[in-house]
Amino acid sequence: MSRSTRNYVLLAATTMSTVAAMPNYAAGYDQLPDLGSSAATIISAREEQMVGDDFIRRARQHLDFISDPELLIYINEVGHRIADASNHPEQSFNFYLIEDSNINAFAVPGGHIAVHTGLILEAENEDQFASVLAHEVAHVTQHHIARGIEKSKGSTLKTLATVIAAAALGGQAAQAALVYTSASAIEKRLRYGREFEREADAIGIRSLYAAGYSPDEMPGFFRTLQRWSRIKESGAPEFLRSHPLTVSRISESAARTENYPDVPLADQTNFKYIKAKLRAMYAENIPAELALIESEIADTEDAAPADLRFSYALILMRANKYDQARSEIADLLYQFPEHVGYKLAQSDIELEAQQYDLGIAQLAAVRQNLPEQWSHYEQTVDLYYSNALVLTERFTEAIPVLRKSIRKTPDEPLFHSMLARAYGESGETLKAYQSRGEYHYLRGNLGFAQAQFKQAAKLATSYYDKASLQARLEDIKRQLVTLGIEEPARRLQLIGPSNS
Repeated sequence: MSRSTRNYVLLAATTMSTVAAMPNYAAGYDQLPDLGSSAATIISAREEQMVGDDFIRRARQHLDFISDPELLIYINEVGHRIADASNHPEQSFNFYLIEDSNINAFAVPGGHIAVHTGLILEAENEDQFASVLAHEVAHVTQHHIARGIEKSKGSTLKTLATVIAAAALGGQAAQAALVYTSASAIEKRLRYGREFEREADAIGIRSLYAAGYSPDEMPGFFRTLQRWSRIKESGAPEFLRSHPLTVSRISESAARTENYPDVPLADQTNFKYIKAKLRAMYAENIPAELALIESEIADTEDAAPADLRFSYALILMRANKYDQARSEIADLLYQFPEHVGYKLAQSDIELEAQQYDLGIAQLAAVRQNLPEQWSHYEQTVDLYYSNALVLTERFTEAIPVLRKSIRKTPDEPLFHSMLARAYGESGETLKAYQSRGEYHYLRGNLGFAQAQFKQAAKLATSYYDKASLQARLEDIKRQLVTLGIEEPARRLQLIGPSNS
């Protein structure tokens, strides 16, 4: 399986980090008022959630959302650690990872926050990565998008949804959508200004400290971005274009951190592991990355660190050097025999080498003997296992594993796509149409979703199937009306091409 076909299912937050209670220094050191509550007079929490959910569904048509559960578990752990320590811990959040080398992150109403792979790769430590999430969480809890259009008159949910798409997605598809609405008149209000950036920095620093991270790493990451801008010929990172960075902003954030006690950096083990995986699995030039990693290993005075060796094993796999990859991962497992991540990589190597029976057997063994300290990986292992079963056309075995995972994570389109294929190949046509309908719904193709559910309804014979499908169709119709989308097919043409 290549990286493009090995597209795993998105996990919402499946684990939470327990953070030790910190003294409430923030209350005394940072007296910035919480101004987010005024947004309730502009758009309700329910409307924010509806618009944000719709945005994420449509964004999947244009952005390369990563579905590897191991990566998503990590960013959701860090993200929820920040969110739980924020000024509004009751707000629900979902964190996403997008394959894009640009340094960027964005937040939309409803608690949806997306991070580019390039940002994680440029962060020097987990605390810097956490500082970006803390900043984006503050944009959500302070309702900055809603407040940014507060002065616009007659704004509808349809207009707001289109503006959010233009502001966060960018590109020709989103800009074309602006032409067909009055959104262009207020789109400029969604570029975060100095007031909102200052507020997000201050509240983000407060949350960063409360979550047990070093507040110093927020201005530290700003300096990292400045250095990046000077080195790269392409200019400022995308993150700085929507989040303007000035010398005064850096100095002000640094001054704020002086009011907090020193906090040592968090344990960097998981961050280094995730960064090592991203580096190898999402490198665009495999031979060049392989040569670079081999050079770094040669330059180490003692034994190469585990994260570098892990990158090496993965890039060897992508370079089709399977025997060398097997040797590297075996050495890591000898040193860390219970490391489930290394065991998953071991099975990946066999599957990529088309040793399917061995790869699946290894995954089955991991499922049966999951160490207690790795119990949070249970669903990840299930997803890797079901993906391998579908790949090898063992559809009957894959169906119960996929159904179990969907019950836990119903909002990932790839899962429904895999299940639709498994049902179709197993002769369960009604369920195949139903699963395909959920897939298109979660990708924002509401017109296509309706068509699939209608096909399923024609095949339904039981009262339960008929009633559930009718309820699903009525729910989609209500959403179309509420969002002001009367012609799903026309809407899809305006927003951009869909993926079937």
